[in-house]
Amino acid sequence: MQTAHGGIDGKLYKAIVTIVDERVKAASKDSGRVEGRLDRIENAVEKLADAQTRTEKKVEELAEAQKETQKEISVLTKRMDGLAVEVNILAKGLNLTRKDLGGVTSTLGYMLENEAYRVLPEMLKKRYGIEATERFLRRSIRSFGVKKDGEVNIFSKGTYKGKKIIIIGEAKSRLEKEDIDGVIDISRKLKGAHEGDEFLLAVTHYARESVIEYGKKKGVEVIQSFEW
Repeated sequence: MQTAHGGIDGKLYKAIVTIVDERVKAASKDSGRVEGRLDRIENAVEKLADAQTRTEKKVEELAEAQKETQKEISVLTKRMDGLAVEVNILAKGLNLTRKDLGGVTSTLGYMLENEAYRVLPEMLKKRYGIEATERFLRRSIRSFGVKKDGEVNIFSKGTYKGKKIIIIGEAKSRLEKEDIDGVIDISRKLKGAHEGDEFLLAVTHYARESVIEYGKKKGVEVIQSFEW
């Protein structure tokens, strides 16, 4: 038997070489695949690192934006507090103005009443044929023995064509429909508390035509101060 390579049979030697070559080739292929995988992993890691870096920048930018927003909110809150103070001051001033106007309106109303007390006796006699038998004055509803609240701005007694009447009225600087209704409400409260028919009137400095017509429909005579 012929031997070679240190006594190893030639065929056996070739078989061994072939097996070794195949193993080396296989190992080379595996090494290539491993290296490819390692490259892909490295690329993925780099991409992940880049993404993390961008995320951290975004977080920092968001944090800065949040700080700016908080500053703006703080400034806005201070401005709103200041505005609330100004509104409160304005509201107090408006209330004072309303009180002042209310006082002026009341004063004008009392002046109108006093003037009406003076001119009504003669005016009612000439225009309506009513003879006032008592002086005009202001009276409370309760003074008639009626347990209800309210006042009669203009009140007197008189006669009309020999019959006793009661004169009930309201004095308003500017007359509105609700004032006409107020006279009617007073008349209802006094039902049964006096003798004689009622003569209802409203004295004013100014009344729209629609208010005057409304008064006529409701049985309330409207007398304006320019008619005196």
